[in-house]
Amino acid sequence: MNRGVITFTREELLALCKVYDFTNQEYNQLGVKLRAGLGGIQDANNIFVSQDELEFILDEVGFVSPTDDPILNSVMTKITEAISKLEGN
Repeated sequence: MNRGVITFTREELLALCKVYDFTNQEYNQLGVKLRAGLGGIQDANNIFVSQDELEFILDEVGFVSPTDDPILNSVMTKITEAISKLEGN
């Protein structure tokens, strides 16, 4: 399993956590990591993630229009780019 660090701005982390379904995922590793990030939120937030966790977020959130939510769109772009790097592309 490929792993790496992804960095979100304060605004990006808040936008992601607004759409992430903590109800069903609160105690899985990704939910714990996101909650920890929120608990100590900074201007730049580094989160150690696996490729599977990033792909889960893509599936969970789905398509985000750049005009509807530019900050969340930025999050999804970062996630897609991070997956590509982890795959070695």
